[in-house]
Amino acid sequence: MGNNINNIKQHKAKIRQSLRTSRNNLTKQDVTEKSLAICRHIKNHSNFNLINKLGLYLAHGREVKLNYLLQDCLTLNKECYAPVINYPRAVNHIPKMKFHRVSCLPHPIISSKNNQSKMKPLIHLWRKNIYGIDEPYQTPSIDTYIDMWKIDAVFMPLVAFDEQGGRLGMGGGYYDATFSFCRAENKRFTKRPLLIGVAYELQRIKSVPLEAEDIKMDWVVTENGWMKPNTN
Repeated sequence: MGNNINNIKQHKAKIRQSLRTSRNNLTKQDVTEKSLAICRHIKNHSNFNLINKLGLYLAHGREVKLNYLLQDCLTLNKECYAPVINYPRAVNHIPKMKFHRVSCLPHPIISSKNNQSKMKPLIHLWRKNIYGIDEPYQTPSIDTYIDMWKIDAVFMPLVAFDEQGGRLGMGGGYYDATFSFCRAENKRFTKRPLLIGVAYELQRIKSVPLEAEDIKMDWVVTENGWMKPNTN
């Protein structure tokens, strides 16, 4: 079993290296155009109006940028939450991540008064975490995190995905650990968020090598539209 796990990890590492290189070769214009297309697909989904509490990541490098979606959601007064991953790991080294409510973008796209959220600012400070990713910053006297099961949908970054809903992340295990309660075999929670992967089409592969702790996605959205994983 040990050799099999090591083989899976090595396979994952090779896929990450290959697809990160492909993603990094995208131009800034490519990223902008594809990101805008993806955000449009999300907003145009028939069930988008039913999502009131959503978790969104802040892009790093050439990842799909959801700033456009975040800005529109804030304008619509939806509750938006961004991940904070600099919580100390537990004794068993399980990665920890919480989602905190935000009321603005770390780098505003536009400043038109017509596009400002009417919600009073909850968090208007941002900082770089240990990976150089923007995350909301708050003082110890203010706590704006949400219990994960209360979120309607979480939009997750990824390095690779397949048509069975397999997801390959950066390797930190934060999303897998945080949303482990969403696995089908976990019957304790009757409510859970939709897990939605966000990626470019170039990140689609035939099969993602999975380990026991890896979670699967309910949907994936790319510049070409929505994909419902084949669970048969």
